[in-house]
Amino acid sequence: MRRFLFAVLIALLLTGSSDAADSVPLSERPKLAAFIERWLVAQNAGRFEYYSALYHPSFSGVRRTGNKRRQLSRDLWLADRANMFKKPMKVSIEEVTVDEEKSHSSRSTIRFVQRWSSGSYGDVGRKVMRISGQGSSMAIDQEELLESVPEPMPAGRVEISATHKESIQTFLAALDEKNMVSFAKDFPRQEKDSTVLGVCSLSEALPIIAVFRPAVTLQVRPAAVSTADGCPKPAEDEDGDGQWNWPAVVEAKGAWPRITLMAWRYHGHQQGDFAREYILQLYLGVLRNAKGHILDLQTAKSGSDFAKLDGLTMEGSKATATETYIDSPCDGSDTHSFTEIQYSVVFQKNGEQLKIEEEKKDGASGACSDEEAQIYRNAGPPDEQSPE
Repeated sequence: MRRFLFAVLIALLLTGSSDAADSVPLSERPKLAAFIERWLVAQNAGRFEYYSALYHPSFSGVRRTGNKRRQLSRDLWLADRANMFKKPMKVSIEEVTVDEEKSHSSRSTIRFVQRWSSGSYGDVGRKVMRISGQGSSMAIDQEELLESVPEPMPAGRVEISATHKESIQTFLAALDEKNMVSFAKDFPRQEKDSTVLGVCSLSEALPIIAVFRPAVTLQVRPAAVSTADGCPKPAEDEDGDGQWNWPAVVEAKGAWPRITLMAWRYHGHQQGDFAREYILQLYLGVLRNAKGHILDLQTAKSGSDFAKLDGLTMEGSKATATETYIDSPCDGSDTHSFTEIQYSVVFQKNGEQLKIEEEKKDGASGACSDEEAQIYRNAGPPDEQSPE
């Protein structure tokens, strides 16, 4: 049964909800727009009691500051925010879109770029917020800041460029080796003092900045009116059966040189009689000096082609990626035994080079069954694919 639950968890993470959503302008939903306005006013006016009343009892949120990510319940979220309300803050939003779920007329997902500042600190990031209920029962039940990029950051269309030629070439070569990023026509473009990576809306640019800035020195400036759009994005397979995703990133602080570790995730599926899912990570470690130059860049692969990323951690000069996979997958041919493997990849600073160490530990064990074979490495039976 543990094997079954593990596989179901992975299938749900991969497939998500199949409930299609229609996007509409916020201006077409005046009650929703008024609710968002109350949320903004409560923060800018420092009225914590009004702010907390907007959150549903079952609320779950994700807070990010830099590369730090925390999952919080309503009580923990509000306790954290109560401290923030002790000082004046300024919150504004832009590039707002609304997705309405067809099967849930009273539930909407709001996506926007948020700018937050208090005192001398400010950041900007994409935020996703789910609002449920109607009228006086309307409340926020989910909220997540997708990345946190320090201000200042220009509004509107921006041009993203890297300023150290050798470092950006080293970094792009590593991405190109596995075809992880797709660049628009005429990008990257070499100019006199920089390499222009693309021209994007701010919401498109933010995940790119969050990924590239810890590895190379970036400039982000307003794009010229005459410059055509062309934004980098995670690459897809030519047949459309697989795609890379922007990575999880953890960055060292303190003494130079510093390590940055990225976990680039690939998700794909094979069609036909042997249909199955693939999920794996490519770990990319970068060592930079105080001038922003890349001293060393190393990569490591997942322990399996169906591995769940458990997380990235940074301790001093050591960055660790951990994942879980099954040593002998269930394929429907028999009921053999299996073991869950905890696999770790450690990138450690060794002077001006990176040293990689790998470690495997046995976890829980079990045996395959017909029911489990239906789930593992494929999309799963229909009733397992659309969680609420």
